[in-house]
Amino acid sequence: MIIHDAFGSSRDKICQPRRGVIITPGALGDSLLMLPLAQFMKQTLGLQQIEMIGHLHHIGFYLGRTCIDMIRSIDSVEFHRLFVEEKSFRVEDCESVLTALSRYDWIVSFLGHDNPDFENNLIFAVNCRQAADIAFLPLLPTTDSIDHVSDFYVRQFQQTLGAAYEFPNWTHPLRTVHAKPDDHEHGRERLSSVGLTSNAKTVILHPGSGGPAKCWPLENFVALAATLRQKGMQVAFLLGPAETERWHPDKMGQLRSAAPILSDLTLTESLQALCCADLFIGNDSGVSHLSAALGLCSLVLFGPSNPTLYRPIGPKVQILTESPDSFARSDPAAVQKVTDSALKLLND
Repeated sequence: MIIHDAFGSSRDKICQPRRGVIITPGALGDSLLMLPLAQFMKQTLGLQQIEMIGHLHHIGFYLGRTCIDMIRSIDSVEFHRLFVEEKSFRVEDCESVLTALSRYDWIVSFLGHDNPDFENNLIFAVNCRQAADIAFLPLLPTTDSIDHVSDFYVRQFQQTLGAAYEFPNWTHPLRTVHAKPDDHEHGRERLSSVGLTSNAKTVILHPGSGGPAKCWPLENFVALAATLRQKGMQVAFLLGPAETERWHPDKMGQLRSAAPILSDLTLTESLQALCCADLFIGNDSGVSHLSAALGLCSLVLFGPSNPTLYRPIGPKVQILTESPDSFARSDPAAVQKVTDSALKLLND
C-alpha cells in the first residue's frame, strides 16, 4: 500500500470540482462492497464527484442509483502499459492512461496492488501531468483480518491518510443502491412476463454463484420453491449467464418444473425485478449483495465462505450458515430450516 502525498497542490484547485476515482478489476460483489469507501471518500475528503473505472457489465447500473457520479470501462484505459518493469517504463507510451486520470485529485486503485512496477509507474505517470493523491488497496483482506470486507477497504484507506484527517460523524451506510422511480414499473413488467402478479407475496430465488462450492444443492432450491408455492407464495428463479451455461438441460428442466425462470437479464433488469420482490433467497453471490444493497429483505445461505468477511450488507439481511459438508448435501431438514426462516421474514 503506497500513497503519494500531494495534498498542497491538489487543494489549490479551488475553482474546480474536486474529483476522486476508484479503479477496480473486481466482480459485482467486490464492486458493490466498495461503495461505502466511495461514500467515505466523498464525505471525509470533500470530494464533489466520485467516479469508478471497472467492468461495465458489473457497474453499468450505478449512475443515478449509487453515490458514483460517473463510470468508465476498465478496458478503455491501457492499464497494461503500467505493468512493465519500472526501469523500462516510458511516459510517452501511456498517453491514454495520462488522459484518463488527469482529471482526478484522488486516485484509489485496487488494480496493481503489491506490484511495485505498476504502483511506481502509475505514480510517476499521473504526476507528470498534475499532482494527485494515489492510494493502492488490496482487493482481498489480509489473512488475519476480522473486519467485513467493506470495513476493511475503508480502514485500509484511513491508514493511508494517517493523522492528517479526522473522520467525524461517519457511519457505514447499510443501503448503498437505490432504485430509480421507473425501476419498479419495469420490474413489474419483468415479473408479469413470467406470470407473477402483485396479488401475492413474491419470492425470488437465485441458486447460482461465481463458485460452484458456494452453491446450495439445486435439489434443495427446487424443493424450497415447491414448498413456498404450497404456502401461497409466488416464486421465480433468477438465473445469470453462469448458471444457464453451467447447468445441464436436465437441471434446467427441474427448475422450470418448480417455478418460472427469469434469465437472459442484464444486471439493470435483474435489479428491477428484485426491487419488486418481497423476499430474496440466494447463495453467497454478487446478486445476493445487490439484493441486500437495494434494501430488499434477503436470506443468504453460506457454506464454505466466511460470512464475517463476506456477508451481504443491507438493512434487512439474514444469514444462514452450515458447515461445508452439510451445506453440500441435499437435505429435506435444511430445506425446512430455510422455509421457516423465509416465512418468518415475510410475516415480520
